[in-house]
Amino acid sequence: MKTVLALESSTSAAKAAIYDEQGNLLRLEQMAWPWSGVDLQDASLLVSTLLACGKKAAQGFAVEAIGLSGIMPSLLLCAADGMPLSPIWTWAHTGSAQTVEKYTRDGALADALYRRTGCPAHTQYPLWQLIHRREERDPAFFNAEVITTQLGYVFFRLTGKFVSSRATESSSGMFCLEKRDWDDEALALAHILREQLSPLAECDEHWPLEEEAAQALGVRAGIPVSVGAPDGILNQIGSGAMKQGAMTFSVGTSGALRIACPVPGTSGGRDTWCYYIRDAYLAGASTSGAGSCVSWFRRSFAPGVAFETLESEAEAVAEEEIPCYLPFNFGERAPGFCAARQGAFCGLTGEQSRGHLYRAVLEGVMFNLYHCYELLIQKTGKPEKILLSGGVTHSPLWMRLAADTFGREMLLHEGEHASLNGAAALALKACGCLASLEDYQPQIIGAIRPEGAMRPALMERYARYLAYYRRTDPTEEPKR
Repeated sequence: MKTVLALESSTSAAKAAIYDEQGNLLRLEQMAWPWSGVDLQDASLLVSTLLACGKKAAQGFAVEAIGLSGIMPSLLLCAADGMPLSPIWTWAHTGSAQTVEKYTRDGALADALYRRTGCPAHTQYPLWQLIHRREERDPAFFNAEVITTQLGYVFFRLTGKFVSSRATESSSGMFCLEKRDWDDEALALAHILREQLSPLAECDEHWPLEEEAAQALGVRAGIPVSVGAPDGILNQIGSGAMKQGAMTFSVGTSGALRIACPVPGTSGGRDTWCYYIRDAYLAGASTSGAGSCVSWFRRSFAPGVAFETLESEAEAVAEEEIPCYLPFNFGERAPGFCAARQGAFCGLTGEQSRGHLYRAVLEGVMFNLYHCYELLIQKTGKPEKILLSGGVTHSPLWMRLAADTFGREMLLHEGEHASLNGAAALALKACGCLASLEDYQPQIIGAIRPEGAMRPALMERYARYLAYYRRTDPTEEPKR
């Protein structure tokens, strides 16, 4: 029996999983990163933790190939020998907000970049972080000979090669969707050279594993390592949603909606994104506030309280007393792409309990995502099916809120970690067990169907959410 190793460097943890040649999950290991926060990561510690996690997962298996998954977007500046000169700036880092705001006063510039790259002007994209680092006279920017990503650095440490996939770089703000190559105008704007960037490859291309990394993982040197792709792209592959008409809906630390399309989906306003996936495109929207907001609430309002207790309290509240929650504690990605937007509870009274607030958090996250969905389907049309994955599947209440808010059936497939499934698919293709990435089809194990009676009240609260959302727009001049 052939087995492959999927390695994922996510926002919150290192993950490693062993799959057999049919794509069945045999073992899963996770290790939390040895730092706090989600906006900065230590590149060297990240790799050592990921390798330790991978070694634990691989013990006792004859691994034939490795598939890689990482976060999107991210940025790392390195010396020519690969030594990190900066932290990894993740999608959650908002330090370049003022730089973005200054440049996007020119709406024509922002529109042109969006049409070519599919990336709205926002702090999450490396393009703006690079411009910000240059304008702040950051020595790391001027000394960097290699500009890479979290995933690109992991691949370098495993193979000795700086290579990046088109799928990864399509979320950089510097990749032209039509040409499937670096965007020269974006590079000029950032004052960087092509020579500083990695050669581009497809996500399922692969290079051999080097001896040092092989020893650290406890596997055989020379086995193929896929160039890899970000977790959002691999979620689509690992959910069996490479064909048109299938939407993936993941709710983990952050939230995202994605749907495959044959051409770049960037028409209309700059409220959704479009990235490249193997020989196709992926239109979608991502939000910062999802499981991150739930974790914040539990730390702040319910330390030590069991998850099941909070769920029961939220189930028991009177719906007419649920306040409104704006899930922007960590800034806003889609749909407004406003890093300065802040989270808030609105409509609080002295009668509401912890259960009301927790229910409001779950609903606020879902309302933010439904707002994105309404805008996205204007460009792509309604999907034929929606596949739900991520930490949301641990909460029956939250899954039911998803189905009722969207008014759609939510399909559940095997395995919570769809992006790890996608990394495994890359490895399976590399060792000849999978002919095409479209052939990876996990088994559908269940469905959450909407309860029609619940939706009218939810839509009333959603309308209230939209009113508060518009009223608290930090880019609008206050009314006198």
